[in-house]
Amino acid sequence: MANESLLSIGEVVKRTGLTERALRYYEQFGLIKPARTEAGRRVYGAGDLTTLHHITILKRAGFSLKRIRDLFARPDFDGGAIIAAQIMSLEAEKTAIDNAITALHAARKAASRGRAIGVEALCSLIQIGERKMQEEAWKQFYEKHFTPEEIDQWKAIKEKVAGGDFEGYRAKWDDLFRRIEAALPMDPASSKAQAFLAEWNALLKPFAEAIPADMKPKNAAVERMAQSELPKGLINRPVIDFYKAATAAAKK
Repeated sequence: MANESLLSIGEVVKRTGLTERALRYYEQFGLIKPARTEAGRRVYGAGDLTTLHHITILKRAGFSLKRIRDLFARPDFDGGAIIAAQIMSLEAEKTAIDNAITALHAARKAASRGRAIGVEALCSLIQIGERKMQEEAWKQFYEKHFTPEEIDQWKAIKEKVAGGDFEGYRAKWDDLFRRIEAALPMDPASSKAQAFLAEWNALLKPFAEAIPADMKPKNAAVERMAQSELPKGLINRPVIDFYKAATAAAKK
């Protein structure tokens, strides 16, 4: 350690983009154990940075911190395999970026020649912009209202509900929202509306049951804040209003 180049917590934050709060939480959770100077200040060496690298890769893959800690504790833990997985992920991301750049070049070329941009290119550009906007908006919202520990708890809940396939679970919600939106307006007491409500509640049930009782009040409060703080495009107000009306009609 003495011969290593050591970084202060401030330098790690500046160079990696991690927050100081996250670094302290990882230490509290037992994932890292930075050395201390004589003055008691944390310093991070290459080993700590390697561990932080593994944490970020696994978190991005959807692992909760508890699962990451369990993986680190295994004698057969393979850091090389983690790096290989990141390479595969980055290659997939590179393909998406290359496709986006190709679409943007085509759009710029068409615009410079005064030609209309093709439908396929337009759809690709819209999809790219929408996905990035949604990801960033949700990330900022969760980091504002939840601690790193709470965010980790939510990841564990998602894993439990979706059985490791949260993207598939979310796709079911997206499909339901699209079908409800296409069917609007409709009588909330109609058989069609009530069938949508039953499908909604069936999807919601495992998630609601997985939330610990002590987290439910904050979850309800944050859901209300999301409707006022997030960009309007991220909250489908007509569909949310339909759900409330259909629920009220079912209680009559």
